[in-house]
This record gives sequence, structure tokens and C-alpha cells, in this order.
Amino acid sequence: MKPCICDDVFKDFKWLNLKEAQNKDICPTKGVYALRLQIDNSDPFFLENKLKHTIEFAENTIKKSEWKELISYYSSRIQRLKQIEPLICPIIYIGAVGKGKGTLRGRFIDLAGHRHTVFYPIFCLLSTGWEIEFGYKNIENDVFKIENQFKEQYENKHGKYPALVKK
Repeated sequence: MKPCICDDVFKDFKWLNLKEAQNKDICPTKGVYALRLQIDNSDPFFLENKLKHTIEFAENTIKKSEWKELISYYSSRIQRLKQIEPLICPIIYIGAVGKGKGTLRGRFIDLAGHRHTVFYPIFCLLSTGWEIEFGYKNIENDVFKIENQFKEQYENKHGKYPALVKK
């Protein structure tokens, strides 16, 4: 994978292939997590076309439902896919879990379609051949403060938040 200017921000994260990881592989603790594309081909034309294909897949799949409310809900998430810049940075999402009984393992399960805002974009990326990694760091205190610090560090290096993070 091509180095990125924000690699140092995530150096202490444990990274797992999203398709291969199981909930038992993820710590049942509070913490910060990130999603990143695993990019082996750095050909700009290839990546641009692959991302276009993903966006078309996302739009066409949801439109087939003809369910106006569903289309409206997922349209904003599809717009986030258009912000992905695989040649610049593989990180596409940063999040945290630390309220109540919430854990990294629980959030990983949520990501699989239970209750996560980026479920549909991730589903579309995986369905069109992208490889994605789930990275996490255990953090016991001030989880959301630390999540914001990670986002700020990312923003300081890239001038914006990751593509799937809504600011």
C-alpha cells in the first residue's frame, strides 16, 4: 500500500481485513476505530473507474427499490462515496464508541448492517471489489475527545475529514 501523510496518526491501530474479521477478533472495549481501503493498484485510471463503478452500483441498486424514503436516506451516503480519493489517502472513516455498554466489537457488528451510518457505502465498496480494513485502538477514557483529536490530526494533514465522515 502506498504511504500516506497521515500514516503516523494510525500507527498504533490494530488492522484487520474487514471481510475476514469476525466479531470475536475485535476487543470488547471502548475505543477509536477507522476504515481504510487496501489499495494494491495505484493506477489512477483504474482507481477512478473502479470508484465510478462503485457509485453507479450504489445509485442503481437503491433506485431499483423505488422507495422514496430509502432513496432519500441513502443518497447522502452515496454522495460521500464521491469524496473518496484513493490515490491521496486510504482512510475513509474515523469513529469511536464509548457510551454506556458500547464496545469496539459491538460497533464492528453494527457496521455489518445492524446500525451504522456508513453501512451502505461500505457494502457498495465491498460489492464492487474493494478491500477494506477495520483498524482500532483501545481507549478507556475520554474516547470521544480522543476521536476528535484523531479527526483533527487527519484534517490538519489533509485539509478535510475522511470521505465517509460527515462534519
